[in-house]
Formats: sequence, C-alpha cells, structure tokens
Amino acid sequence: MSLPEFSTRYPVTVSMLTLAVALLGAISLDKLGTDLLPNVNTPVITVDLQVPGKAPQEVEERYTRRLERDISTISGVDRIYSITRSGQAVVVAEFAWEADMDFALIDVQKKMGVYATDEDIETLDVIQEDPQALPVMRIAVSPTGDYDLDALLGAVETVVKPKLEALNGVASADVEGDAEKEIRVTLNPYLLEAFGQDADAVITAITSANEDVSGGTLREAQQSYQVKGLGRLEDMEDVRNVIVGARQGVEAAEGETAQLQVPVYVRDVGRVALEYEERETIVRLDGVECIGLAVYKEADANTVQVVGAVLTAMGDLHQDLPELRFVVVENQARFIEEAVAEVKEAALYGALLAVVVLFFFLRSWTATLVIALAIPISILATFTLMYFEDLTLNIMTLGGLALGAGMLVDNAIVVIENIYRHLERGESADKASAKGASEVGVAIMASTLTTVSVFLPIVYLQGLTSELFKDQAWTVAFSLGSSL
Repeated sequence: MSLPEFSTRYPVTVSMLTLAVALLGAISLDKLGTDLLPNVNTPVITVDLQVPGKAPQEVEERYTRRLERDISTISGVDRIYSITRSGQAVVVAEFAWEADMDFALIDVQKKMGVYATDEDIETLDVIQEDPQALPVMRIAVSPTGDYDLDALLGAVETVVKPKLEALNGVASADVEGDAEKEIRVTLNPYLLEAFGQDADAVITAITSANEDVSGGTLREAQQSYQVKGLGRLEDMEDVRNVIVGARQGVEAAEGETAQLQVPVYVRDVGRVALEYEERETIVRLDGVECIGLAVYKEADANTVQVVGAVLTAMGDLHQDLPELRFVVVENQARFIEEAVAEVKEAALYGALLAVVVLFFFLRSWTATLVIALAIPISILATFTLMYFEDLTLNIMTLGGLALGAGMLVDNAIVVIENIYRHLERGESADKASAKGASEVGVAIMASTLTTVSVFLPIVYLQGLTSELFKDQAWTVAFSLGSSL
C-alpha cells in the first residue's frame, strides 16, 4: 500500500498525525531562540600584556617577540600579528576555522604561565574573540532627588548590580562612569627640600606603612600561633602621621648643646586629601552625571528573553528604590525584534501572494485552500527540525523559510493538477487522489531533492561563509523536506 492510498483509506489517522506535527511545531516555535544573526564563533585569541613605563622598542624585544614565538607553537594557529605600544604588547592569533577553540584557549593560557613570575608585568589578559560579546542593554541610573555620586554608586553596586547579575541568562552587569575616592598625597617640592627629603623616600615610607608584616610562628606546647603585624592605613590621619625621615635638631639645656633627630611626617612635606581617582569614563543623561550599567548575556542565552527579564527586574527595582530613575539607553533586543518582525511580515505577504496567484490560475477555492494549508503545516514541521538542530530565529533562517514557503507550493500544485486530471475522467475522489499523487510522487521527490542538493552543500563550507549561511541552508532543506 502506497502512502497516497494509505492517506485516502485512513483519513482520520492522517489528520491526527498532521495535527501532531502542527502541535510539535507550535511547541518548538515557542522554544526557539530569537537573535539577529546566527551564532558566529571567530577563531581568534588575543593576548594583552601591560608593562607600564617600558618604551615600545623594549616591549617588542622583551615581550612581543617572545609571545609570538610561544603562541606560534600551538596547534591550529593560522596567522599571528602584533601591535606594540608604550607599555603594552597586543598579540592576535588567528586559528583555523575547524580548530577547537576551547582547547586552543587552554593551550594559550598554559603558554602564558611562564610570564607570571615577571614582576614588571602589571596585567596579562588572554581573551577569546566573540563578535556577540557586546552589551545587550545599557541602562542609565540617575537620582530623582538629592543624591550625591558616592551614594548613587553605593546603591548601584550593592542593590542593582547583584539583582541583575542573578537573573537567568545574564553574565554580568558592568558599572560605567563610577567615581571612587582615594587618599591622594600632593607633595610640596619646597618643603621636601627644606626637610631634606625626596619623593621616593615618601613613597617608600607610605608603602611600607601600608603593609602587614609576618612575625613568624609562636609555638606553645601542642599549639602554634601565627604572629602578624597589622600595618594597614585606615584613614587620612594615619597617612598624615606616617614618618618619612628625620632631620637634625638642636636643643639647648642648661648651657649645653645636644643634637636631636626630629621625625618628619607626611603632613610636613605635603597635603593629604580625599579626592576622586582619575576617571576614564563619565556617563551623563540629559546633561546630568549618572551611573551606567552595561548588561552582558551568557553565550547560549537568548537576547530577547534576557532583555525582557532585565526590564521586569528594573520595574521591581524602581518600586524598591523610588529615589532612583532607570532609563534604557541602548536595547539590542528592540533592533532584533524589529528586524525579525520585518522578515516575518515579508514571508507572510509572500505566502498570501502565492495563494492569490494560485486562485487566479486554478479558479477553485477548494484546491487553493488545500495548497494554502500545506504552507503553514510544512513551516510548523520545519520549526520542529530547527529546534532539534539547535537553530534560532534570525534573519538568515527566516529568509530560508520565506524562500522555502514559495518553493514548497510547487509540489502541491503538481499533485492537485494531476488529481484534477483524474477527476475529469470520471474517477472517484479517493481513487483520483491516490492515483494522482502516486503517479507524480517520484518526480516530485526527485525535483525536491535536486533543490535540496543545491543548498545543503553550504553546510560543509569553511569560514565565515559557512557560519552565516549554514543555518539558512538547513532551513531551506528542512522546509522542502517537510513539504513532501
């Protein structure tokens, strides 16, 4: 018994299977992620080394060339280039597209372990390039009343930031425009000369006074005690009272002269004040300085869902902190939703236009309705296959759906036309349906597989082309396969 004969003999069973496919497609559609583009993983790792105070030539000879030699020995490296600046060396390694970047990142980090003992290196960062590692949202937090910047920063770091980072799918919420205060010592060169001191001595004295000193271990019977001298400076007064040196003094008592060592304090040679540290970024909203939050999503999280969760949390935070105002400055999900909505609208118009053209030529509502039902059922079946292939709804996959929606109508037109030919000969509806579909079944399958064979090889391409168009090729193949 062929499939067309089975369909005409057991219509209820076929109808239930069709409803099951539609139901699975609807469930899969609800679970599909939404993004602007497919997930593109570029095989690039960057090493950023900071050595303050070193000239570019010294940085290149001492660090850049060594980094290039070490990284070039890693398997899968395709190309290496570097940028050397004053106090900084940046080495970029491009790997082959088929390389496993998780293992490549581990290999690079192992190679960087030998630089950990170099005291001149301030920071050494190993970063895997991610085109989607941009904030999905930027939020400006400003006070509605009398709120100084320190209190605003405290509220953001203690309440707002932890709440956002606890949301599902949020990787981090970085504070921007923060202004932390520091104790700053401004030395007076004239006073330094008068007291016989220099700036290096003052720096050394303050550094030594701000360190904890280990005093060894004290053992008593079966017990041992760790002895440690606490020397941390806690406030500005402690800094002012740090002794940076001594000067000779003269004291006359009962006609005698004695030489004394008079201590010189920090307060004697400079000014100690609590000031804002040097700032790299300043955030303003409507001309008023405020605090910014850059929200980053996890690698496999859905952008639209993450932004929705953050917006909901912002509503709760506004109720808990009515004295703060939250303004969304940048919203990546809004752009994604608009782009995806435009592609959906174009696909819908294309399907409706195909139905209108069909009715114009077939002149039959029944035949047009049958073919029109084939479009949503095939698309719902495609959603199920997309879900199991771990694809997302983006402009590439939706473009593939729009392309497939127009092509899958072709099969239905051929079948309907052949069935009508048998009906015109006086055959019954069941016999005409089974016979008409069976006669063109092989030809339709061959035609569909021919079209699929054009798109499917894109999956086996390498590089950026494959990353961008692979999802579209899968979608077209799934939609055409579902139309059968």
